[in-house]
Amino acid sequence: MNARQPIEQTLRHRIAQQIHARPGITASEITKALKMTSAPSRVVLELNAMRTDGLVEAEMINRVLHYTLAVGMDDIAASAAQIAALDLPASIKPGTRAAQVWADLGDGRQLTARQLTTLHGLAPGALDPTIGMLYTERTIERTKGADGVYRYHRPRDAAPQPAAGQNTGSRASDAPLHGNSRRGRGRPQTAPEPAAPSPSAAPDAEDDADDDAMPDPDPALLLLANRMLADRLDGVAHVLRGCGLEALRNVTGCEDLQPHVAALSGAYQMALQKIDVLSNERHDFLRSAHTTIEAASEWLAEVVEGGDIEASEMSVEDLAMRAAGELKNARALAEKLQHLLDSKTHECEAMRQQFAGMVSPTLEAREPTGYIMTASKRKPRRITNPETAREAAISAIRAGAQRAEVFALVPVGRAVRGAEWREAQP
Repeated sequence: MNARQPIEQTLRHRIAQQIHARPGITASEITKALKMTSAPSRVVLELNAMRTDGLVEAEMINRVLHYTLAVGMDDIAASAAQIAALDLPASIKPGTRAAQVWADLGDGRQLTARQLTTLHGLAPGALDPTIGMLYTERTIERTKGADGVYRYHRPRDAAPQPAAGQNTGSRASDAPLHGNSRRGRGRPQTAPEPAAPSPSAAPDAEDDADDDAMPDPDPALLLLANRMLADRLDGVAHVLRGCGLEALRNVTGCEDLQPHVAALSGAYQMALQKIDVLSNERHDFLRSAHTTIEAASEWLAEVVEGGDIEASEMSVEDLAMRAAGELKNARALAEKLQHLLDSKTHECEAMRQQFAGMVSPTLEAREPTGYIMTASKRKPRRITNPETAREAAISAIRAGAQRAEVFALVPVGRAVRGAEWREAQP
């Protein structure tokens, strides 16, 4: 068993100090404050471990995670002390779900997968990948109970982790690959009991078997590759959690990340399409607005043309204000002209009435002294009786005349000897 390295304890405490001093700080700001810009992944991994342990909380603001402490600094120090005393196996990284499962199985406890999940308030099946990985690597063991349910526990002997080159108890070491035939190459098989070499075996057959046999796996290299892969998956999960999608806020490296990456890619493609649509709409709107502005400018320029104003050098706002002023002046001028027209109309009406009062009484007071009937293609006839004049006009029409008119003869005056004009008496 390996205790957590002091450098990691110090890093956790330093990160907690930065978050305590500046609540809402980001991972990049913490990295700069700790002067660890050359190794930002260590800070990110430690932050993920602290989130898993429930020591910090993260809030997504503008697609960036902002961290705050969920517990006090004393609890942070106690957590570091517990991690130091936990004596984790080398295959388990502190601050992960695997470390929590290992701690839950301490003191000889035997728990089912459902009980382990309930302890942390997780959804059913959330710890199944972690428990399966620990059991596959033989880090923990399981025993089938009377009810047929497996109960997981730490190894009975609790032997220390073997050195490099020794059997680690993993599935790979329990089932090495043997290639005693070309047909079975690459298939996991149960390791056969070593048998004494047959004296009748031909040297050539032994050489062929040695050539076909695959070397035993190196447990140290397999463990290192597994830990490197876990770190990479944790890094990918951290990126997915920070992408801003609500469905990916609680993604961990123990899950199948392929559907989550596909979801992120789909969301990215949809966002690109939306950006293209909005860009096209914006371009169309600007083009329409530009056309409208040009038309308005031309119309307003025609309205305000004249005088010392240069319409081509005026903005649309200036042209609009100028046009509004011109329209206001034109409306005032139209009202003034209408007032003058009404005044002249009243004057004309008064003069007409005055003229009628001067002329009409004289003419109306005089009675006709005779009538003249004129018809087309006929000589005018003077008739003294109005009824006779009407009958003569009707007879002319019946006789084929195109038009027949009757005029009254009103005495106006007369000329007498001596070239004197005398008005007619009423």
